[in-house]
Amino acid sequence: MVFKQKNNFRSRRKEVRQYRAHLLWSSLSACMVLLLGVGIWYGSRLPEVTIASVVISGGETVPHEVVQKKVEMALSGSYALLIPRRFSYLVPYQDIITAINSIPRVHDASVIRSFRNELSISFQEYVPYALWCDRVLTGSSTPAYCLFVDENGFAYSEAPPLLGETFVRFVVEGKKPEVGVHVYDTEALLRYRLFSDAISKNHKHRLRAITETKDSDLILHLSGEVNILMTKSADIEGIFQNIESVFLAKEFKGKKLESFEYIDLRFGNKVYIKERGAGEEEVIPPAIPVVKPVAQEPEAETPVSVPASTTSSASST
Repeated sequence: MVFKQKNNFRSRRKEVRQYRAHLLWSSLSACMVLLLGVGIWYGSRLPEVTIASVVISGGETVPHEVVQKKVEMALSGSYALLIPRRFSYLVPYQDIITAINSIPRVHDASVIRSFRNELSISFQEYVPYALWCDRVLTGSSTPAYCLFVDENGFAYSEAPPLLGETFVRFVVEGKKPEVGVHVYDTEALLRYRLFSDAISKNHKHRLRAITETKDSDLILHLSGEVNILMTKSADIEGIFQNIESVFLAKEFKGKKLESFEYIDLRFGNKVYIKERGAGEEEVIPPAIPVVKPVAQEPEAETPVSVPASTTSSASST
């Protein structure tokens, strides 16, 4: 009986020693973790390893103060309430780039750590080339809803209400202007620019707007309320030559482009025109050397009467 009691006493003493050892190691571990955390907290906030300045370059109209504010917001806060986001070796580069690129008209932002406590930031700015609008600007005093488009056809931000004609306006029927979408590709914009330059040089008219219909036809709205109708796949050089052929016709020699309400070039080697104030449209005689659009098959040269549906559609345009 006495031997059994001694064994129980020894067992309890062993358990106490183990508990005390476990408690000691747990306390030491907690102290080490606490000291490590305090060290990291203070060490990551030393001036030598804290981002203190931001150098910004790039852009033309976007104020650098706006970019600075976005950067400061991205650098605020900390990781797990321990390491500040301004810590030089854990700078949130991607968050800063995303914040800067969210500014209207800004793209291709880049961030580098030029010195231990300094960031260098550069960015590019979209340059407005044209407008993508929900409708063509008419005599109404109510502005259309438009987006700025760059030279690559990319819609990058909403445009303020504009009533002037500084930029060519693109309208796509059935498609609402949307930021982050290409209205046309670079090649198409270049084709339209070549036409605009040619019509301005030879006839002193500006290209005001281009409407793409649901049938994939294009209406080129010129200054002076003159419209040019063509297919989307037509060759621009051929289209311009076809326009010039109108003024080679005997009955139209000496007339100017503003003499016509529209010139319709959608039907192969026939050119339909409507003079301003005239009751019906006319067909240019086949003797005129009309250049056929590339994407269309040659048609018979004998003029035919204009179908009622064509006349109605063109006149309504």
